[in-house]
Amino acid sequence: MVENIYIDKETLKKIVKEILTSIFDIDIYGCLNVDILGSENTVIDEILTGEVSSPQTILTPESDKYISTRNIFLASDSDSGEVECKFKDSNKLIGKIYCAKFKYIQLSNIKIDGNIGEPVIITWNGLDSNAKIFYALRYKIF
Repeated sequence: MVENIYIDKETLKKIVKEILTSIFDIDIYGCLNVDILGSENTVIDEILTGEVSSPQTILTPESDKYISTRNIFLASDSDSGEVECKFKDSNKLIGKIYCAKFKYIQLSNIKIDGNIGEPVIITWNGLDSNAKIFYALRYKIF
């Protein structure tokens, strides 16, 4: 049988504060830490397509973790062809540019989750000779 338990208001506040600070990132003043960039990572680099072949792996999680994307920026100096950033096994597309039409694309506030252990790759086809691809991918690992 469950009996009613009476807790005074101050004790209840302390209990609730302890629970919330253990679940959420809350500082001693009771403010939620919303430093998004503090908990996310970014991989940035340039691919020289005259020196390497498609596809190129840009990010690989540990075998028991997965990548969750937050933002992608892709750019190329090519006047033709296509560039894709996607998850390797599931082919979930993160971002794509059609170089004859656009030189870059930025997709902010996206959340695309890969499978456990699945890397992110960049692929390209039909680009100008010795084209360059610049990318910046913001992500979290879970």
